[in-house]
Amino acid sequence: VIVSYGSELADSIDFVWTESINVGGIVCTNTATKRVVFARQPVASVGAEDMAEVCGNCFEFHADTVGSGWATGFWIAKDIIVSEYDDLTIPNANICIDPISSYGDTAFVEVQFLWVMTNTGCTSMDTMFVSFYQRPAANAGLDNSICGNDYTLGAIYDCTENESYTPSGIWSVYSNPPGGLANIQPQNSDTSDVTVSHYGLWNFVFRENNSLYPGCYSTDTVQIEFIENPVISAGDDKDVCGNYTVLEAVSAGFPGSWQANGAQYDDYTDPHSACSLNVYGPKPFVWIESNQSALTTLSCSSKDTVIITFWRVPTANILTDLEDSTVCGLTFEHLRAESPGSEITGYWYNINPATVYGDEFSWNTWATVPNYGYHDFYWIEETGPGLTPGFCNDTAGPLTIRFIQIPDANAGGDTLFCGLTGFLHAIPSVGDGVWSTPSLLNVQFADENNPNTQVTSNVINTGNPTYPDFTLIWTEDNSNGCTDSDTMKVIFARVPSSNIQIIPPKCFGEPATIAAAEDSLQQYTWNFYGGIIDSVAPDNDMGGTYENFVYWTDGEDSHIVSLVATNYWECMSPPNIDTIQEPAIPDFGVQIISDTCALGKGGIIFEDTILSNAFFWLHPEYGPPAGTAVTSVYNIPAGDYDIRVSYLTPNNTNYAYYIQTFGTANCIDTVQYEIETIGMIEAEISISADVILEDLVAPEANVIFINSSFYDNVGKRCEWHFGDGTIQKTCDELVEHVYTTAGCFDPFLIVMNRDLLECRDTAYLETCVFVDDMSKLEIPNIFSPNADGVNDFFQVKAQTLRTFSGMIVNRWGRTVYTWENWQDYEAGWDGTLDGSTKASPGVYYYIIKAEGIDGTPYDKQGVLHLVSE
Repeated sequence: VIVSYGSELADSIDFVWTESINVGGIVCTNTATKRVVFARQPVASVGAEDMAEVCGNCFEFHADTVGSGWATGFWIAKDIIVSEYDDLTIPNANICIDPISSYGDTAFVEVQFLWVMTNTGCTSMDTMFVSFYQRPAANAGLDNSICGNDYTLGAIYDCTENESYTPSGIWSVYSNPPGGLANIQPQNSDTSDVTVSHYGLWNFVFRENNSLYPGCYSTDTVQIEFIENPVISAGDDKDVCGNYTVLEAVSAGFPGSWQANGAQYDDYTDPHSACSLNVYGPKPFVWIESNQSALTTLSCSSKDTVIITFWRVPTANILTDLEDSTVCGLTFEHLRAESPGSEITGYWYNINPATVYGDEFSWNTWATVPNYGYHDFYWIEETGPGLTPGFCNDTAGPLTIRFIQIPDANAGGDTLFCGLTGFLHAIPSVGDGVWSTPSLLNVQFADENNPNTQVTSNVINTGNPTYPDFTLIWTEDNSNGCTDSDTMKVIFARVPSSNIQIIPPKCFGEPATIAAAEDSLQQYTWNFYGGIIDSVAPDNDMGGTYENFVYWTDGEDSHIVSLVATNYWECMSPPNIDTIQEPAIPDFGVQIISDTCALGKGGIIFEDTILSNAFFWLHPEYGPPAGTAVTSVYNIPAGDYDIRVSYLTPNNTNYAYYIQTFGTANCIDTVQYEIETIGMIEAEISISADVILEDLVAPEANVIFINSSFYDNVGKRCEWHFGDGTIQKTCDELVEHVYTTAGCFDPFLIVMNRDLLECRDTAYLETCVFVDDMSKLEIPNIFSPNADGVNDFFQVKAQTLRTFSGMIVNRWGRTVYTWENWQDYEAGWDGTLDGSTKASPGVYYYIIKAEGIDGTPYDKQGVLHLVSE
């Protein structure tokens, strides 16, 4: 039996079974009824996911709701106790199980939940697997304080370790002092060491994760106060002279104090307190400083100790009498001081390190100094540490002692003076000195107390048997009767003469005669200042060269000579300087004719033709033969010309001496004359930059020429030829000419000497001056391209155009021909299209644009008639 039912939970149908029997026509019937309930079969489903993970012990189901209204459902938990639920009969039931630890695992439990649906007697179920992970309750430990910047963080795991579970957690910084950095090692452990960079309050977060489900965690914060240990110093150990000092502790800025040690402090809490002690020797001083926690009762303290040694102050006293402070010599025997007593060292001191003492550490001794004069002595007593001598001391003095030196007189060596005066050179030692002599009538001192005084004699000793020499005495006195004397011998010798006798040269450049006026001396020192010795006279009996013949080649007309003469006693004369004057070469009167225009027109005319002068031509190429006596020479080119001249010496006073010595009194010289070139002409022309050559169009082609010729200051004449048959005579710098016809013209300029016509020059331009005709443009209006040689091309007639462009269009505006070269007559339109198809006869239009070289614009449009053959 198949039935259908609607949305009801079930349909009840009664089925009746009927049986009949016919017996003799009698039908006996009986029935039996069977009621059958037809119910829908439910399909249970826990939802799209049959497995789930949850952090904690509560979960919300999301079963499928198919069958709602005609089937009933409920949740069943297997092997676990549901401690809380809202309604186990709904698909979205919320349940909470007992704590996970109740099932033997502190971190995880997997539970099977059955969703059962029934409809009358029809049942269906589905299983949901839910894994519950315990959410740890993080415990970072208790807040604390610590001295320093190192601390051990200690968290307590909530989920304990077992065979199947290992707890996990991680530390991080929640808050810190500004700029602070922390180093946590290891970071993922419940117990970790942390080092911070800044002191103060730090908050650290510990996050405990469920190792089986890392997204299941909780955090806890612990506050740790890092307290700075005061970094202090009681100061460096030191020694003190006396029983008072100022302490030098370095504070960290926290409250502190000095520990009592028997000393008296101005302020126990001051790290730089002054203090005093009534005993001597080493004493420890302790400075303590504390930093109090802001959270707890913890106090971080530091202390440091300094050892200060107090030394007794000595008292020094000198006993030597001040009146006993002068000594003759370098040793003083009576240095006396008061004995310093025990534990105090005393010694004598003098600034000169070369001072020698009998015992410088003895209060009763002697001293030897290295030099004379005043010396200060001190008696010094000191105590203190061994490596710092003079630490605690007292000084007596100065005791000033004068050490007097005995003079050592030295008058200098015996000497000889040239002349009647000289300067003495005694060598002073000490004290006051004075000169004296037994010969007071003949010898005088300029300053008898000056060791270098000038001494003067009334007589010459050399060759004088009465006074062959004089004795001089130098005496020195250094006070207190300390004196010494020394003597010397002195001779005054004759000084020779250095006068010079000069006979000037006969002619310029010839030798002069130079002789010493005193010709019998032992030595003559000559200086001719560049002069050349031609010859010398024989030496005298003493071997001295007293006479010389000297000439100069420097071209100067005066020369300097000098002489120093030395006699037998080596006395030298004062230097004598004299001047030798060369006789001048006569200035011969001459007239020079310059060479005009380099044509060999020069000349030389001698005007001085007296009998005492003679002129001889020397040039080997131009003029008369070399050696010819001349008074004038003509027609020679520019250049330098040498002429030998013979004339009588100008020093006619010495005429006889010159004849006797040189055999002649005449002079021969060579003079040179220069003939210069004048009147040179160099023609040069150009066209002004203001002229635009490309724009020259007849009949008004205006050209400006520039005359930049060189004339050399002569009478000149200029003649312009412009190439068009026109001539203009002018030497103006700027010349203007107008060309009236077209052509290529070659202008030139002729420049000539007005007085010497063969002296001329001509200048040309490098290229011709091109002048165009006026621009012109003519356009025909008809042509017949019938190959008869007449009007076969449509062409313009033009000249001197600068630009050109043209086109031909038909009546519909289509371009049938273009061209830009008006000068090519075969380039005109031949009446074809595309170079092959003949155009239809009729009307066409031309458009032409051009510009003439003279600037004339052409803009032409018109009608063109194409005539058929």
